[in-house]
Amino acid sequence: MIIEEVEIENFISHRRSRIILGPGVIVIVGPNGAGKTSIIDAITYSLFSTHSRGQRRAREPIIRLGASQASIKLVFSIGGRRFVLQRIVPRRGESLARLYIADNGKLKLLANSVKSVETEIEKLLGVPIQVANTILVARQGEIESILLNTRERKRFIDAVLHIEAMSKAYDRIGHVIRFWERKAAILEERLKEAKGKYEELLEKEKELKELRSRIKALEAKLKPLVEKTTRLKSERKQLEELVNKFHEIERMLTSITVEIEQLEQRITDIQEKLQEYNSRKTVLEKEYAALWNRLKTLHKLYDLLYERENLVEKLALLEERLKKYEGIEEEYRYYEKLIKEEATLRKTLKELEKYYERYRTVRSELKNMNEALSRYHKETERLKQLLSSQLNMPITDTDTEIIKRMLEGSLIEIEHNLETIEEKLRYFMEERGKLESLIREAQNKLTLLSRASSSCPLCGQELSLNLRESLIKRIRVEKEKYRNKLLEIERKLIELKNTRDDIIKKKNKLEKKLKHIVTILEHLEVIKKELSFLKDRKKILEREALELWRYAKEYEDARRRLEEVTRKLDEKRHVVKEY
Repeated sequence: MIIEEVEIENFISHRRSRIILGPGVIVIVGPNGAGKTSIIDAITYSLFSTHSRGQRRAREPIIRLGASQASIKLVFSIGGRRFVLQRIVPRRGESLARLYIADNGKLKLLANSVKSVETEIEKLLGVPIQVANTILVARQGEIESILLNTRERKRFIDAVLHIEAMSKAYDRIGHVIRFWERKAAILEERLKEAKGKYEELLEKEKELKELRSRIKALEAKLKPLVEKTTRLKSERKQLEELVNKFHEIERMLTSITVEIEQLEQRITDIQEKLQEYNSRKTVLEKEYAALWNRLKTLHKLYDLLYERENLVEKLALLEERLKKYEGIEEEYRYYEKLIKEEATLRKTLKELEKYYERYRTVRSELKNMNEALSRYHKETERLKQLLSSQLNMPITDTDTEIIKRMLEGSLIEIEHNLETIEEKLRYFMEERGKLESLIREAQNKLTLLSRASSSCPLCGQELSLNLRESLIKRIRVEKEKYRNKLLEIERKLIELKNTRDDIIKKKNKLEKKLKHIVTILEHLEVIKKELSFLKDRKKILEREALELWRYAKEYEDARRRLEEVTRKLDEKRHVVKEY
């Protein structure tokens, strides 16, 4: 026998170790307590069910503290054939043992219980287990004891050669004794079988209790699943209503988007006209100031020339008339009074002319401002009516922030629905993972049952044909039930993913359209600020116009009086000429 590989788990001090042994002499070196002897114990226990810890066949000392079971895998070769031996040693219950032979890379089962494995080992070694354990394994101190102690050496040779047993056999030889020994062996074997069946019945009763508790647990799990299904149907109905509502909002937003583009173009045109008007206004104001200065200069020159000509003519006429007529002194004084009054009125008109012109300018600005205010009011009302018709609600000056919050609330509601769907997706994906795990576990059980020969790989009891078919049928029913649940969850996952994708697309569209609506609202805010500025400017101009109105009235009165005085002067001028 050549040991090639040892793999142990939860065995004495080893949590999990794998030792590959090469050809030739192998020496294991390490400090005390490192686990050297544990490797030898693993080899002897897997082959001969003995170890060096306390009672040689006891299981408790070899199971690692805190573990429920220990496992050993031993790979060895005999006569060029390769074998794999597996041992599972639980704290409670029967130990499991399987012996395989490697045939063209595949493992073929030779034995499937502790007893059958030990029988196969005896066949492979050609000697009984106890003899093989004695002659193949020398534990610490045993060689020295055999060499130095004559009595121990005799006991070892007797044990190997069975000399003592042979002597006793010869002493008790007899047909009657052998007959009763065989009878006793048969009865003992039957007793063991009865005990085994009794333990099997106990295991089945325990399994029945576990199945009943499992059924109750599954029924308890089924109830919340039914409730969740009902709740999901209700939520799906609400989601469909939200989707319909979203479609309606989308149609409204499409119409609003068209209107927004038109309004943006009109606002752009108005802004360009305002900029052109402001630039032209600055140029015209400069030209007006220059022309006004020139006009005042010309007025002064004209007045001086006019007065000079009038004075020259009047002086000539007066001198001539004075020489010819001396009886028209009173008429002449009145005429002279009119001339003085005319000069005073002209002077007054010159003084009031700048106020009058400013008054006219202010009135013109007020007129233009009223027209601009009217246009802004009409544009604002049109935008409000547009938003009102699209949103199906009246819009006032204080509703812009409310509209923003309302639209943002719709977006938040969609995001909340999206988060709800994401939570449902995570839940169903977790359920899918659980069901897939249960299906894999059921498939593994079916595989083990289909490969098992004499004992059940699930419970360890003897595997009859009826028991195998019953277990396979029950596990297949459970697997089909899990598969149906998995298909239902997959369908729900597909529906939720499609719904999530639709909501994400609609959310992106809504965000884009909301951006356009916010742009309109911002334009409304700009117009509102412009209206506020124009109204404040209008109040200032109205106060200025009210202050200039007195000067304008005086100017108009003086102008009418000047016309009247000029008319009288023309009449008197004819009279004076006649005289």
